[in-house]
Amino acid sequence: MLFILPTYLQIDGIKLSFGRAIIYIWTIDYLHLADMAQTLEWDDLISPQARERAMLNSSKQSEAPLVDHNAMPVEQSYSPDMTEVNLALNGKLVRLAGFIVPLKGHDNKVTAFLLVPYFGACIHVPPPPANQIVYVTYPKGIEADLVYDPIWVTGPIQAGMVSTEMAESGYSIAAESIAPYELTDDESIVTDDETVIK
Repeated sequence: MLFILPTYLQIDGIKLSFGRAIIYIWTIDYLHLADMAQTLEWDDLISPQARERAMLNSSKQSEAPLVDHNAMPVEQSYSPDMTEVNLALNGKLVRLAGFIVPLKGHDNKVTAFLLVPYFGACIHVPPPPANQIVYVTYPKGIEADLVYDPIWVTGPIQAGMVSTEMAESGYSIAAESIAPYELTDDESIVTDDETVIK
């Protein structure tokens, strides 16, 4: 937003000139915040060193994903590599999509939760690896009925273990904004019965 102030002040018929005065006032709303944030994929949370070791150890380097979020959690590899975090992300403003595992709340709003890569993680099954779980605080709170839908979380990310009753997370985010996740034109979801949703 741009404001141009008067270049003079007139008091009792005396005109005092100040030259040009231009003031810029920046406003940040969710759209601008999301544009400024680095959009992450869940694999970005794995340390580069762990990623490199996994690729070297894999006999099918080009075929095997480092983390398969479509596999059953008990089939996942829980090696020490899967708890290593990506320290290069520390303090960066990021945007990450995922699902909510509620931890704390009040007045029908969730104020602290785990952000996980797939629906139902941490509930009735072993949790994902720590570097695939993000502890999120959001004092404004999210409506409780949004816990079943994917969301975008935007805020500064911090690497470091956070222990909760549900799981240990390798990261935390003090969310500055939360928005419903919407597919873009070039994205799709494949369901368990291999139905493609656009």
